[in-house]
Amino acid sequence: MARFHRPLLVAAAAVFCLALLLGVRAEAQSGYHYIVGLNPNGDNFLALRTEPSGTYGRRIAKLGPETLLAPTGERAGLWMAVTVVNTRHAGLYGWVFRRYVACCSGSPPPPPPPGGWGTGSVFHPAGAALNLRRGPSLDAPVIGSIASGTRGIPVSDCIYESDVRSWCQVAWRGRNGWVSTRYFQLD
Repeated sequence: MARFHRPLLVAAAAVFCLALLLGVRAEAQSGYHYIVGLNPNGDNFLALRTEPSGTYGRRIAKLGPETLLAPTGERAGLWMAVTVVNTRHAGLYGWVFRRYVACCSGSPPPPPPPGGWGTGSVFHPAGAALNLRRGPSLDAPVIGSIASGTRGIPVSDCIYESDVRSWCQVAWRGRNGWVSTRYFQLD
């Protein structure tokens, strides 16, 4: 009888592992995640940690509610490994408590039109220039500016952050950077 159950257990374990692998892969490719459930009257941040634990390891950064996260697919209990997509912490890798993370940031960005994103234009009601930033965040360093009324700016990517602001990656005067879509529109 033990010999009969062993092959079934091995097969069941293999199916379970495959399902976990496919689930992790789907999560890692499903888009940017965002932070939810923070107390704006409390500390209002999610800790990015070196280890999947509130006790061991150390806090790397305090992530605010505007932070976008890219899951790596790694999980440890109630913790998930992520890379920060925007804010001044863009590019940092660490662990966050899953209870405060939701998928996916608002509505997904529209798929690129046939032939790519094309070009965009800057428009500002007061005629101010649009900041070109190193990353998709208001906290990212400004690396240049684009005058209001400028058209035909090549766009390589766009990401959704919120109903108020999203970001497009553009090339301008030999620099690649990010602009807020608050004063930028696709042509």
